[in-house]
Amino acid sequence: MFKNILLKLLLLGIVISLVVSEEKAEKKHEDHDEEEHDDDHEKVTPKDHEKDEEHHDEEEHHDEPESHEDEHHDEKKDDEHEDDEHDEKHDDDEGDHDEAKDDDDDDEEDGDDGGEHDSHGEEDAFLGDHLKDFKGLSAEDAKKKLKDIITNEVDLNKDGFLTEDEIRARLRATTKQNRMKELNSTMITHDEDKDGKISWEEFKKHHFTDGDDDKEQMKEDEEKFKYADVNGDGGLDLKEYMSFYHPGDDERMSAFVIAETLKKYDADKDGDLSKDEFFASYKDLNPDAKAELEKDFSNTYDKNKDGKLEKDEIRRWLFPDEDMPLEEPPVMIKEADDDKDGKLSMDEIMKNHKVFVDDPMANGGDHDEL
Repeated sequence: MFKNILLKLLLLGIVISLVVSEEKAEKKHEDHDEEEHDDDHEKVTPKDHEKDEEHHDEEEHHDEPESHEDEHHDEKKDDEHEDDEHDEKHDDDEGDHDEAKDDDDDDEEDGDDGGEHDSHGEEDAFLGDHLKDFKGLSAEDAKKKLKDIITNEVDLNKDGFLTEDEIRARLRATTKQNRMKELNSTMITHDEDKDGKISWEEFKKHHFTDGDDDKEQMKEDEEKFKYADVNGDGGLDLKEYMSFYHPGDDERMSAFVIAETLKKYDADKDGDLSKDEFFASYKDLNPDAKAELEKDFSNTYDKNKDGKLEKDEIRRWLFPDEDMPLEEPPVMIKEADDDKDGKLSMDEIMKNHKVFVDDPMANGGDHDEL
């Protein structure tokens, strides 16, 4: 019996020992899981934090180009502003033949754009000082404004119709007005003693350098300067300076420039310029430029096709800025003259208002003329 009791106690101790061992093992396993979970947490959190920092850095880096582009735009605006303020040197007047060659070269470069011509020059000139008033106007308001301008300023005889001569007078007047404003700004810069006039010395200082080798050009300009000085007081006021810079706008000065051109290049003294005499006025022509001038001589300047340029044809060559007032009026009339009577009624003008005022909707709404 005593043995049985001992055996039971031994078995009970073994059971208790097994139970305790299992509890310890489970607790140890749970502690191990918690440690692994903590380790995992410690591993994940820094990595995620680094990702967050990288993402944040990427966002900041993504923002940088826009800021840099804005700075570049501001720098570019400053450069353009400085260019606008730069006082350009006068390369001579409309009667200078080397400048005419440069103009031809510029025209060729402009033609390389694919042939598009979208300057809206005739519309700008027709509107004159009113151009800025059309900015932002609706089509209907623009037509009302156009009607007022034509009624009060362009229809000179007040008969309710617009003719070629009236359009031509308008283009000449507004072109001259715009040139006068531009030249007034130039004159303010050149008039160093602020006496309201430009002396020859002031002009020379701004247009010739000390090392300028073109003594012949300087001499020609001086003669022209003296001729523009109508009252002979030794300086050019705004009106006289205008005739000097733009002799094509002044009958007296244009006659002088034509006469001086003939004196210099009319070798046989017949009062006209032959083709050879015409080409003698140009320097260092390359074959392509000469070919273009051949076309210009035959198709543009020599209107009567007699192989030489008479005074009226020389005027067209020397003063190309006069082409628009001469050529545009019949074109504008033709585009708007629905009943083909050679003049425009107000109904025709309103119906075809885009001939006179550029339509912003046709250019994406961003053209300044409306």
